[in-house]
Amino acid sequence: PGLRPRLRVAPKQRSWQHTRGEPEVFIETLISIAAVERRLIGREAREISVAQAPRRAAVAVVLRERSRDGTTEVLYIERVRAENDPWSGQMAFPGGHLEESDAGPVEAAVRETREEVGFNLETHGRLIGRLDDIHATARGKRLPLAITPVVFALAEPVELTPRPDEVADYVWISLDDLAAGAHDSSMRYRSGELEARLPCWQVGRYRIWGLTYLMTSSLLELLDVVFEIPRIPGAARAGDA
Repeated sequence: PGLRPRLRVAPKQRSWQHTRGEPEVFIETLISIAAVERRLIGREAREISVAQAPRRAAVAVVLRERSRDGTTEVLYIERVRAENDPWSGQMAFPGGHLEESDAGPVEAAVRETREEVGFNLETHGRLIGRLDDIHATARGKRLPLAITPVVFALAEPVELTPRPDEVADYVWISLDDLAAGAHDSSMRYRSGELEARLPCWQVGRYRIWGLTYLMTSSLLELLDVVFEIPRIPGAARAGDA
């Protein structure tokens, strides 16, 4: 059950089949870091103005190649459960609010990654590009906060040392598996009077949904993996104004 990609096309192997009355189904995929980089180089990401969202945040979408087979994986963290955190206990990318010392979202994403999981993207990785800004939502309501996803690729293996008061766990997940629908699922969401069934990815005990699902989907869409994401109250698409 859950949301299925309408069209899956691999950056290297454009191969698919179609059955009358059924969605087009992907056969083979290989999402490489080089393919992601090609799509992001020179691309101008859509920005949400300060007038629309005066508060700013940035997250780091960190990619690596798995040593045993070259599969591209993306890093997710599990946020510590905290009473005043609207995203308490959820899966997320490393990131947080921009501080006065940050020159911009790239610097904020680097700083937050260093603080939360203990490695320096300036030393161990390289900047690939930016995805479209996304309006933050929490408990079904849009916040005056814009999030900028910044994509990095690791240049070498790193050891993660999660900050225990912020990060409960972390996991690397294959982009190929997400694109191929291997973890597709859905979840019932309730907040006050709002009730909806939302798409998500269920990877073992880890559930990726909400803003993190939308940001990951926007990355996959750049690689021609197209998702039919339903419009529901409180769920903002990347770049929505």
